[in-house]
Amino acid sequence: MFNFGSLIKKIDRDDYLVLILVTFFLISRLLMFAVGMNFNMNYLVTAWQNVDVWLLKNDLLRSIWYLHSQPPIFNLFTGVILKLFPVNFSIFFQLFFHFLGLVLSLCLYYIIKNTSSNRLLSFLISLLFILGPSVILFESFFFYDFFVLVVLVVITFFFQKFTQTNKFYYLWAFFLSAAFLVLTRRIFHLVWFLIMGLILLYFYRTDWKRILLAFFIPLLFIVFWYGKNFYYFGNFDASSWSGMGFFKTINFTLTNEEREDLFNKGIVSSNIFYGDPYIIPINTTTVSAATFSNKIFSVPVVGEYNKKDGRINYNYYGYINLSREVMDDFISILKNRPLVYIKAIIATGIIYFAPASNYFAPSGGGDGSVDPNYALIRRWDVFYNKIIYGQPLSWGGERLQNYISDILNIRKTQAWRLLSPGIFIVVVYLVSFIYGLKVIFQKNAIFVYGRDVYITIIFLVLNIFYVSAVGILAEAGENQRHRFMIEALVWVLFALFIQDTFLKKRVKL
Repeated sequence: MFNFGSLIKKIDRDDYLVLILVTFFLISRLLMFAVGMNFNMNYLVTAWQNVDVWLLKNDLLRSIWYLHSQPPIFNLFTGVILKLFPVNFSIFFQLFFHFLGLVLSLCLYYIIKNTSSNRLLSFLISLLFILGPSVILFESFFFYDFFVLVVLVVITFFFQKFTQTNKFYYLWAFFLSAAFLVLTRRIFHLVWFLIMGLILLYFYRTDWKRILLAFFIPLLFIVFWYGKNFYYFGNFDASSWSGMGFFKTINFTLTNEEREDLFNKGIVSSNIFYGDPYIIPINTTTVSAATFSNKIFSVPVVGEYNKKDGRINYNYYGYINLSREVMDDFISILKNRPLVYIKAIIATGIIYFAPASNYFAPSGGGDGSVDPNYALIRRWDVFYNKIIYGQPLSWGGERLQNYISDILNIRKTQAWRLLSPGIFIVVVYLVSFIYGLKVIFQKNAIFVYGRDVYITIIFLVLNIFYVSAVGILAEAGENQRHRFMIEALVWVLFALFIQDTFLKKRVKL
């Protein structure tokens, strides 16, 4: 008779479980290829965040140097690959993103194992995550979301390895990769980097010289880039779009009557009538050429309003002033009508807890989709989201969608997103975050869990809180993309919760 328990005991080894995990990963990706899934390169041209492809090919270094709308790494990486593989660049990106998926699965397995002390639990959760439609879709989609997710997990891996081993090269790798992330995605700010450094300085006070040695050079890279932006554009940041993000959020749920009232009372400018700041005609803003040096206007990536294909260049210098204008509008509304912002972040908070695959799904059940690959795995997406994420089949249908659209003056595509959160996503997120806080403030927790696990939990909780706060407070409509970046970290804490609550026994691995 087959003994299932005996089999489990035999495979409860890192080498076996990692081999099985890698096998499942490779088979799943081959199956996706077999059903016709291709690597979607559309955002290379259409994404607002990307520099004009012509400039990436023909004026790369100068374009990156004068890039103010985005941190430089992803565009620099894209430009280098376009130069190295001018014909077959899409094949390289596809293979590279799949390689990132493999790195994600391995790092997540070891992070969960080293936190929960349970190999099988680590294997099951890692497998569940990498087979999820959100991971599969973003892994086959040219954009920085998946790139950032993997980098954040790798950063967590290096952080945990340092707390376990106290090896300097892990510390060095952690700070370098953290600086890399800051210079890749604007949500990860200099402040975030400083907080990560302070965590280690606090717990390794007697080793402060080594911490500062590893911390200082990556910090210089970030400060140098921020300083460059301040020198040329008067903006000490990696991105000039912060004002537009906050403005888009506070404007998200305003009705036309509310916009009229705010404008007539002199609280805001006429920009309020554009729900999305990225559609505001640049000639309606008070762009002053005197603000910038004449040298800047000779650089196409800053001085030309349109890309070579006619699309808008959002790195055009006029968007710096626009961002400042709408930031003033945001602050004015916040001072005079704070309830407007509260209403908006309730809506963005709801969208935040939708499955990340909804970013690709046809809006409101229609035929269109961000990604043609979605149709190929739609059934898997619906099944996975209902079973794993607890997303109901319907949150009220078209009638409720129309009602929300009319009341909040939100386009039906966005109103549909308000009907898509997953119940289990909310539960897992709250349970994981609250349990993480409980461990942090638990008496003698550092002795119960060990210093390495305790510090890792602090790292996880802070990152989940930070990304969630920014993803809800400064984004509207695509909030689930922000949560996707920290979803793997949430699963790590949830594994710890399962281990300590239901399995109890902690083993030395």
